[in-house]
Amino acid sequence: MVFLSTNLQNIIVKMFLSSYSVHISLLAYISSYRKGTRRR
Repeated sequence: MVFLSTNLQNIIVKMFLSSYSVHISLLAYISSYRKGTRRR
């Protein structure tokens, strides 16, 4: 039970971190794209 719960937590944390990093990269790309369009 304990091992299974800790394993599940690790998987959730990994998924959250991966999705979080993707979200940040998307935000950075969108913000840079908007800045580029604003400059032009």
